Parts: sequence; C-alpha cells; structure tokens
Amino acid sequence: MSVMTLSLPSVLLMLLQVYLVRFVVGQDYGEDSNSSDPTHVHEGFSDNSSFQRTTSASSAPVRKAAAPKPKADYRRFSVTTQFPPSVSIASLLDAGKLIKPVTKNKCLLTFEQFDIASKEWTDAMEVECTVDSEKFSSGGFRDAYHCKLTGKSAGQNISNRWVIKTYNEKSKEVISTQLKTNIESHCRKQVQMHEVARHLTKKFQSQASQEMGKCFQYNHVYYTTIDEKPATVEEFVPGLFAKLINNNGKKADLPEDADKDLKDLLAKAECLVHYTYESSNQQLMLLDIQGSGYCLYDPEIATNDIMDASSLEYYFCCGNYSSVGITCFLNEHECNAYCKMMDLKKIGICCLGWLHPINIGNNSFTALSHSFWERVQVYLVRFVVGQDYGEDSNSSDPTHVHEGFSDNSSFQRTTSASSAPVRKAAAPKPKADYRRFSVTTQFPPSVSIASLLDAGKLIKPVTKNKCLLTFEQFDIASKEWTDAMEVECTVDSEKFSSGGFRDAYHCKLTGKSAGQNISNRWVIKTYNEKSKEVISTQLKTNIESHCRKQVQMHEVARHLTKKFQSQASQEMGKCFQYNHVYYTTIDEKPATVEEFVPGLFAKLINNNGKKADLPEDADKDLKDLLAKAECLVHYTYESSNQQLMLLDIQGSGYCLYDPEIATNDIMDASSLEYYFCCGNYSSVGITCFLNEHECNAYCKMMDLSQ
Repeated sequence: MSVMTLSLPSVLLMLLQVYLVRFVVGQDYGEDSNSSDPTHVHEGFSDNSSFQRTTSASSAPVRKAAAPKPKADYRRFSVTTQFPPSVSIASLLDAGKLIKPVTKNKCLLTFEQFDIASKEWTDAMEVECTVDSEKFSSGGFRDAYHCKLTGKSAGQNISNRWVIKTYNEKSKEVISTQLKTNIESHCRKQVQMHEVARHLTKKFQSQASQEMGKCFQYNHVYYTTIDEKPATVEEFVPGLFAKLINNNGKKADLPEDADKDLKDLLAKAECLVHYTYESSNQQLMLLDIQGSGYCLYDPEIATNDIMDASSLEYYFCCGNYSSVGITCFLNEHECNAYCKMMDLKKIGICCLGWLHPINIGNNSFTALSHSFWERVQVYLVRFVVGQDYGEDSNSSDPTHVHEGFSDNSSFQRTTSASSAPVRKAAAPKPKADYRRFSVTTQFPPSVSIASLLDAGKLIKPVTKNKCLLTFEQFDIASKEWTDAMEVECTVDSEKFSSGGFRDAYHCKLTGKSAGQNISNRWVIKTYNEKSKEVISTQLKTNIESHCRKQVQMHEVARHLTKKFQSQASQEMGKCFQYNHVYYTTIDEKPATVEEFVPGLFAKLINNNGKKADLPEDADKDLKDLLAKAECLVHYTYESSNQQLMLLDIQGSGYCLYDPEIATNDIMDASSLEYYFCCGNYSSVGITCFLNEHECNAYCKMMDLSQ
C-alpha cells in the first residue's frame, strides 16, 4: 500500500471541503435534530435585496419547506424580506473588515450667541457633550467634528446632533498675516455674518406672501471654545446638499431635465439674493446660497465697500467678494415670478465686476495688494472629503458634503463629481428635526442697514465675572428687609449705560439659578465716584443708605401703581406696573438689581413735573399712554392726601422703572432726614405738574377731583 504524499495547499483544500459540509450534512437548522429529511435554508444576496429559498441538496430540485415546529423556529434569526435598498455590496464587504469606533471626548461647552439688534454676545446655553477626537472632514481653513449632547443636556428640547468646526494651522497663518487679525476675531465674525444672513432671510420670509410658498431659513450658529481654541458650533442638518448660488455671484447650471422643484429652488434663491441687495439699499448682498432644501448654511456676504473707511477693517469674512460678486450676480440675474411677488425692481446690465473699483474711503481697489485676490482662489476649496450631511449616520449610501474653503468663498458639492447636477434634498426624518431652532415669520423691523454692516466688523464680547449674589427685598407693610433669594450669575465687567449717579451692568443668572421660574436677565446699578461725593457732602448720608432708600422708593411706586390698578375700571384698559427692585452688594459695594425690561424707552413725565411734548402726528396709543401717565400722577397726589406725588414716569410701554417721588415736605421735621432720594423735587415738581395738568377722560374714570 502506497503512502499518499499531500502538499500543504492540498491539505488546506481538504480541510476547507470538510468545513463546508458542516452546515450541509450536519446539524438540522430546518427541523429538529431527529428529522430524517431536513430542509436547509440558503440566503442569497443581491446588490440591494435579499431572498430565501429551500433545497435538500446542492443539485436537488427545490421542494416546499415543511412547516416548522413551534419550538424550533429557525427563522428566529433569519433575514427578513425587508432590507435597506441603499446598502451596496461594497458596504457589506467593508463591514467584513474591522471598523474601529471613533474615540469621543467628554466636554462642557458654553455656546455664545450674537444678537444683531443689541450688538451683544450672550451665553445661549451650557451643554455637556461628546466630541469625536477624529475629524470627519477637513478644508483649507477648518476641520469638522461630530458633537453629540449627553447627560441632562440631551434631555433638553434642543437638537442632539451638532457639528463643531475648528481652525487648522494653515488658517492661523493666513488670518494673522493677510487679514491682520486673530483666530478668535475671525471666528466671531463668522458667527456675526451668519446671524446677518439669518436676519435677512427672516425679513424676507415676513414680507413674502402665501403665494411664495416655503421660504429659506438659517439655524443659529454659535461661538465656543474647545481645548481653549475658538470654534463655531451649529446643528447638524440632514438631507442632500445643493449649492444654488456661489459667493462669486454665479448661479448653478441646472441640467436640462431638472424637475420643477429644483428650478423653483434656484428661482427663489435668486429672488432672495436680489431682495437682500435691494432691501439694504445696495449696500450688501447675501451670497453662497447652499444647504439642504430650504435649510441653508455656510453663507457669505458681499458688501459694496470691502472694508470700513475709518478702521480699514474688512467687512465680514474672507469670502466677501465685494462688488465683484455683486456685479457678477447682477449681470447673470433675470427677474423671475418670485421677484415680481416681492415687488423687486428689475435689475439692468451692470459693468463687469472685475473692472469695477471697490471703494475703500478715498482709496480704490487698485491700491489693495494682489494677495487679496490670490487668497480668493486658494479659499475656493473648503472641505474636500467630508461628512454625510445627506443622510443620518445609519445611511448606507450617503451623499458626502464637501466644503471648499478659499480665502474668500466656500462651496459644497456632492462626491459624485464637481460638475454633478444639484440634486433635490430629501425630506428630513422626523427625529432629526433641524428646524427646531429655525426662524419664524415674525421679525423685528428695527434692525437698520447700519447695524447689519456693523455686524460685518468684529464686535468683541464683554468679559463676565461670576458672582453669588443675595437679593434683599423691602416690604412696605412690615417695614422689614428680607433675603428674597441667593443666585449664581455672571455680571458684565463693562457698563452698558451710565447716568449722573450710577452705572448699569448686564447680569445673567447661571447654573441652578437659571432653571428657576424667574427672569434670567437682570440689570445691576452701582454708584460712581461723583455720586459718592454728592451723597456724602450734600445729603449727609452714605452709599448703602442711599441705595436702600432707592429700593424703598421703588417699592412705594410699585404699591401706588398696584393700588391704582385695583381701583381702575375695565374701561381703563391696560395699566402701568413696576417690577421689584432689590438691594445687593457686588465686590462689597452697594447696588440695586432689577429685571431687564426689553422694548423702546419713553419718558412721559419728568421728575420736575413737566410732561413730554408729543409731536402733532403722534398716534392714538402714544397719546393714551401719556394721558394715563398724567392720570396716575394725579391719582397718587390725591390718594396720599396731597402729601406726595409719583413722578419720573418712564419705561417701556406699560412697564415702568426708575421713578422719583416728590414729597410736599422735602425732609422729616424731627430727624431732618431728606425724604426718598436726590430726585425729590418736593413742592417745585408738584406745583409744576399741577399747573400743566388738565384732567382727561381717564381722570374722570378714576373719579379724581379737578
């Protein structure tokens, strides 16, 4: 008997053949182990589907499978007939290789928000989150990282998926040497620019008719720091990406067979750009219209003047093509049906932007270095290989978003090809509601064009100091001081307003205090050096005493207005009111603290008794406001038996603050202490008001004597 010599490949092949029989002739997955004629299940995979068939052997005819016994349901772990159609064979093979999880870093981030109207930075929220340690996309200037809220932050009524963008080393050099600024300043201006774009689209939406249909919107973008480095943070936007208009003013070339929805999207984008130029008196133009469907992101703004004439600071960011981008758009744009709906003026042909000088005060664009336009070309490729903004993270066939950063523009395109047609955005999934922070149809009309341009220049945030303050409240009835509450807060280090005696600072509750059912925005008023001298030398008292009397006087004013309101009939309508004012100390200095009152300020009656002179064309509401103010002053004088009079009627609408009280006698006869505060005009103010006042309809409603 001869001995068979086998090579190593032959041995491996035999082992493989043996191993292949394991599931062919072996354990019964079709019936239980006692079955003599098992039916084996074979799964067949095609590109985008799965199916199941039965066979008794590899060459045997297909036979009907026997009904499985209840206790041996082999289909418990089998595939179903439903399968995500977008999973490709390449993705299935990729899953055969190890895919390591991305390391995530736990962070506590503060999101700072910019407000155009007030030109202020405020802390929008503080969140716990995890940030991927590996970037998912990179560009010439920035790297992008996934961010997900965790802990209590994830339970809030806000989006859970965010994107953080940080600046790379190359950007630091360009921003410092060519733009003559630093990373933080450029990053904050990026946020400011985004808020201007958001403002313009909200204004457009508020003026659009129902015939316009759906309008574009921008979500908020916030400033933050991660590992002490400046960054922007924004909500993750699902859906397929489309760039409609570039920052150089050129619009997308749609394919001939583009559907109506896509054509409408581009037409509305052109209308929006046209609107921003006309509504800003041709001072600026919103460009880089891109995003997912009607949810836009990463805009650029072109300004007629590329920089501020006085400071020589560049408006907005590197993507500002100035008159070049504006002229290019105007030359290409033809007014469409949506422009007519918005009643926009038809635009004529302009001279070529490349030949148009960009005004910089008395200088022209020719005085600028050529390096500025060299940066334009470099900045044109922002994120090269990037994130799936097209679908959520579970999508098997994502459309990747590429952001291209050049010095002066950004664009995004799909990975299919640079010349690929723009595709229609998919409807967002219900759980990924990126519109949670989206704009509304209501918009404050008071933001001027000058304010929009101011937002194109860096507005530095005010440094804030963390404090633990005790608010003391005065009660008139018991004549006692009590601790109303102790709060954690941040107080601006820079005052936002000053008067003859006091300086005012913004204050915002933080931590657990912010979660209480009280206002979050407050104003702290401290005494300046001039006031200390006057109070000590002329009023013969100290700052703490005067500060506490300020609170006491405010509570008297609050009491009088509440009493007035309780006696007013329904015919009176809305009545005036005062919020509480508290005493506190900050840095061991006496101060008052009160809720911030939004709205436009109006002084109706001065503390010297003189009332405001209304213009002849004043509307009925303003006349009613003044008439009610006179009635309130008249009431306080009569209800106090002519002992005192509430004056300095001022505030926002019916919410008053900073009153003064005039007393018939200026000081107490026994102690010789001045009543109330330095604004007490005594009989001088009282007499002046009585001489000017003529009883009106509201005085008659309150049954006040002539």
